[in-house]
Amino acid sequence: MANSIRETAVQAIITAIQGITPDSGATLLFKEVRRGEQEGVRVQFMPFASVEEGEEEVEQMITSRIDKLLPIIIQFQFAVEKGVDHFERFNYYLAHLQKGVLSDSTLLATVINIIEVGNTPEIDVEENTAGGFLILQLKYRHEQIDPFTR
Repeated sequence: MANSIRETAVQAIITAIQGITPDSGATLLFKEVRRGEQEGVRVQFMPFASVEEGEEEVEQMITSRIDKLLPIIIQFQFAVEKGVDHFERFNYYLAHLQKGVLSDSTLLATVINIIEVGNTPEIDVEENTAGGFLILQLKYRHEQIDPFTR
């Protein structure tokens, strides 16, 4: 079954996150990468990331093509060892996510561009966990009556 341009782009982001290896090592940054909002992930699944799609907007119509803006929210969470600064670890994970996802601004020519529009830390010192959100915006184009064709 063929995927729409939108689905192909979301899958490319998931694949990019799954392949992130920090510090040129062989170990993956995330144990799990899931789709959709995640609540109450247990420590044994950490570090994890999830990819959620936001509300899409039509930016403009050019003849028979439509340009769309799609927010992508990447949630990530990880355990923090005792004595380690939570914000330092947040910045470590955030930087690897940014590099892994934004290094190809067209997602292998699937989208017009992908940019970061924000990020937010979520720190829980009592539970020794941290994480946050990386918020992206995809701009892509498809035929007006065919979301499978650029």
